[in-house]
Amino acid sequence: MKKLLLLFGLLDFITLIIGYKDKSMLITDFTMMQLINILIYVSLLISGFYLIRQKKIGILISYFQFPLRIIFA
Repeated sequence: MKKLLLLFGLLDFITLIIGYKDKSMLITDFTMMQLINILIYVSLLISGFYLIRQKKIGILISYFQFPLRIIFA
């Protein structure tokens, strides 16, 4: 279980890095979708940190992220 949490934490950081390299996040006109996108990136950073540290809050954040990840995939 501990290795699985570590893997999911690393995958969150990898997703964050890949998403950061995406050039579609230019803030020319600030819309609600861009705000939600920024919040998802911040939650990826937080959940990745807590999953690597193997805290329960990381699992809870990941559960709340799941529907948003499906929408933005």
